[in-house]
Amino acid sequence: SEQRQSRIEAIKSAIGLLVRNPQVMLYIDAGHPGWINDLQALIDVLRQVDADRTQGLAVNVSNFQDTPSSINYGLQLGDELGNLHVI
Repeated sequence: SEQRQSRIEAIKSAIGLLVRNPQVMLYIDAGHPGWINDLQALIDVLRQVDADRTQGLAVNVSNFQDTPSSINYGLQLGDELGNLHVI
């Protein structure tokens, strides 16, 4: 629990520093549909790190999930987070 909160604070701090530069396009890696099953837990963490301060989320970055599943996964996350852009 303590380690998890420390990681959340570190990510939140990094986002805060990076978004100060108007030339930075920041997307958070949000996993993929074959890896994270509890979307609500992920959404809660993304809210805690202030993901809405970024340009959006990146899904299926380093795996081979099919496109329809990745699109559905990304849309679910983006919708829950206030229509956050997803790539």
